[in-house]
Amino acid sequence: MTRHENPARFPSAGADEPAATPHVLRPEHHATLFGIMVRNAIAIAGQEGLNAAAEGVKAYALQRGSRMRTRALANGDPLTFAAYMAYSEWAAPSGSIQIAAAQRSPTYITRTLACPWHAAWLERGMLEEGYCYCKYIDEYLVRGFNNQLVLGVNSVHTDGVSEYCEFVWNGLDFTPQAELELEAMRRRVQGDSIRSWEYHIAHLFAAMSAALTSLTGGDRGIITKSRDEFVAACGAAYGPHAARVLDAARHIDFTDPSGRL
Repeated sequence: MTRHENPARFPSAGADEPAATPHVLRPEHHATLFGIMVRNAIAIAGQEGLNAAAEGVKAYALQRGSRMRTRALANGDPLTFAAYMAYSEWAAPSGSIQIAAAQRSPTYITRTLACPWHAAWLERGMLEEGYCYCKYIDEYLVRGFNNQLVLGVNSVHTDGVSEYCEFVWNGLDFTPQAELELEAMRRRVQGDSIRSWEYHIAHLFAAMSAALTSLTGGDRGIITKSRDEFVAACGAAYGPHAARVLDAARHIDFTDPSGRL
């Protein structure tokens, strides 16, 4: 894949986006920050850089899954795949994700046909970097939530071959009744569970920064470079806000399930 020296800029706002909302970060910002950090890691350390980035993804996912676990236990909910779905911390813009059920019973199998992460990486020539995220994120999110659950990851869209991500939710028989129960749980808990994309971007930056500074022996040059490139990629409309979000990351305890940004 052709690599680009500089990441593409984001538009100030989409054609159908209200003028009042150009400073709200979205999944594509999350994806691009990750791509920039991985690209820089590979540039300075090759395979070791890629390995360090993978450790950053795992740490990020385990912490996020653990926050979900803590909330579920506090509410007395069992640590099942249904609860894992209900306690998800993010919501993507309407229409940006396409998921199809390949099988509902006796084991639920889903295919993610499109998502804003893949779209952002494809647009910016970062599919190889994105693969490092997709390869680990879901498995380690589940581990953080309940390491007794086994999520089968049959394919990921960023692997250069597959046309979708396919997940096997072992132990989840997604009957119509199970779907109704999941939706009821979601309505009950998501007001407290969902976190802003600013929060997720700050968390990703913190986890990746920790992994990459361990690679460089504590030298934060790669972190500063990645921060500056991300802010530049966000352009005049998003950049100042993005800079504040990344700078806030050092003040947040991302293991605290009550944390927000």
